[in-house]
Amino acid sequence: MSQPAKIEILLDDSFAFEYDLYRNDEPHTTAPDTSTIDIRDPSGTKIVDGSSLTKENGPEGKSNRYSFQLTAVLNDMLGEDFSAFYKIDWSGDDPLPVRHTVLFDVVKTLLGQTVTERDLLEISPQLDDLRRLDEHEGGVITASSTTIVDASLSRLPDDWFTGGRVWLIAGLGDGQTRIISNFVRSTGTVTVDPAWTTTPDSTSRYLVARSWDAAIDTAFERIKSRLRRRGWRPALVINASELHYAHVLLSVSGAYEIAANAAGEPAGANQGPLRSIAEDYEKKFDEEFRALKLSYDVDEDLVPEGRVELASVRMARR
Repeated sequence: MSQPAKIEILLDDSFAFEYDLYRNDEPHTTAPDTSTIDIRDPSGTKIVDGSSLTKENGPEGKSNRYSFQLTAVLNDMLGEDFSAFYKIDWSGDDPLPVRHTVLFDVVKTLLGQTVTERDLLEISPQLDDLRRLDEHEGGVITASSTTIVDASLSRLPDDWFTGGRVWLIAGLGDGQTRIISNFVRSTGTVTVDPAWTTTPDSTSRYLVARSWDAAIDTAFERIKSRLRRRGWRPALVINASELHYAHVLLSVSGAYEIAANAAGEPAGANQGPLRSIAEDYEKKFDEEFRALKLSYDVDEDLVPEGRVELASVRMARR
């Protein structure tokens, strides 16, 4: 998969820029005449000027991957809104030329997710039941000690249910529930962990529901946005553990919001109980986030200067 439109990379570290190219869901078979990349700093100055991309097979051979390795020597300046511009050309009009831009920030510390669904359930066990508000019911076609298969699930993408839960609700094995460790779209196969105590068969019916990973991911993006508004993000010095509890609270709020939507609860003055719980956890998050003491190291002397306002500095070090 190609990288998203905005990423963060670590100062003084090498980084691989990657672009996966498809044509009608298949790799391009014709080698391009030219494939290059330009990289500019926030002022528009070129750090990399027309360097060649390396072509290789993408994941599972489903694409051609074009990549460029940015060296640590060139990655020597903190800042926001650097840009990497891919240019891939063929002779003639087919295939069409590719132009693709990725924006990136160069930062002192990368933020990693530490929150899992287990963290949400420890704070609010009710979420384990609420996931069933957005569920799919069906009949087992075939099964093994660790799977159930139903071709009707093939309309959904790979990993749609991974991390979620499956319940057997009728037939052989009725009453069992398991965590879903994998979902394969092409065959409609749900893999479970641990193995079934009683292996289901074609008499069995099931319910499957997704995990709360979407709420966790959305909360993480919101926190990153809040950090950018609070101070100069590139110079922020922080450990992911410092954000853990705030991330959990905001994820729980988001999970209840998703559940409220699935239940058809109204919003606004007449909001239902699930939205009220979401609102309460949002307030708890706000309190936790405001209490964070953030440190910044703009001059890179390894001594944090404390809070750095957005307007105080735009770039440091070249």
